[in-house]
Amino acid sequence: MTAFVSYLVDVRRYSMHTVSAYRLDLEQFTRFIEETYSLTSINEVGHSHIRAWLIDLLHNRQLSAHSAHRKLSSLKSWLKYLRARGIIDTDPMLKVVMPKTPKRHPEYLRLTQSDQLRVNLAQATSFEDVRDRTLIELCYQTGLRRSEIIALKPQDISDTGVVRVVGKGSKERLIPIGKNLQELIAGYKQLRAEHFADKHTDSNLFITAKGKMLYPKAVYNIVHKWLGTVSQTATHPHALRHSFATHLADQGADLQAIRSLLGHNSLAATQIYTHTSMERLRKAYTQAHPRSEDAE
Repeated sequence: MTAFVSYLVDVRRYSMHTVSAYRLDLEQFTRFIEETYSLTSINEVGHSHIRAWLIDLLHNRQLSAHSAHRKLSSLKSWLKYLRARGIIDTDPMLKVVMPKTPKRHPEYLRLTQSDQLRVNLAQATSFEDVRDRTLIELCYQTGLRRSEIIALKPQDISDTGVVRVVGKGSKERLIPIGKNLQELIAGYKQLRAEHFADKHTDSNLFITAKGKMLYPKAVYNIVHKWLGTVSQTATHPHALRHSFATHLADQGADLQAIRSLLGHNSLAATQIYTHTSMERLRKAYTQAHPRSEDAE
């Protein structure tokens, strides 16, 4: 397993958060087959053992189909890696049916909610409040992932209004931002310099009140606090990314452009935002058009 984890880090360039999730899933599986079947070698694993683990996840541990599906995907990737290197002869996953997962639509802010959020954030005066406002606006206007916002450096934002982002797989993308956001970032940088003169431009853009680098839970707390003032469900960092993409799709942005801005490898992951927009259009049509029932 150690070699596979190194492969995820060095070759696939996965984030440490993703790698940790893989490691945890695989450790849970190996512990299950050791305790349940006294198996100590991956070569002894068959499809029946994997099916038993799936049953244990769904029924004994009460995991959702989505969580169980993710864990099986981790195992599937590991087994594929082992077979490609001749460590195992056959893939026991071939006879395992992945659990069906219900389609989950992304949680996002409505435009009225995003407008109210801007009003709430405009009251910012302290360093932490200005930082929060800048972080949230930057996430909403660029669609950055939580890991990307944490890793952002001051020099990653150019004077011409372009944000340089290094995303998953160390892939770089450039995202344009508007003048208002540029001014907001400039104001935050100045306040940051006044409070933490010893923090040079090579340190992270967003820092704690003690001048330390922000960590994932801190970003979650910041976003959860402010988004909770306008929404009961869309209160996590990814909701800002979903809002960014959904609002672009609603305004007719080209799907390829949205894909590039989000840093998706393919259009498949971006398609969900067009589905979300179409569902709202269909709902509005059904509620307002006198002949809408004829179309059903």
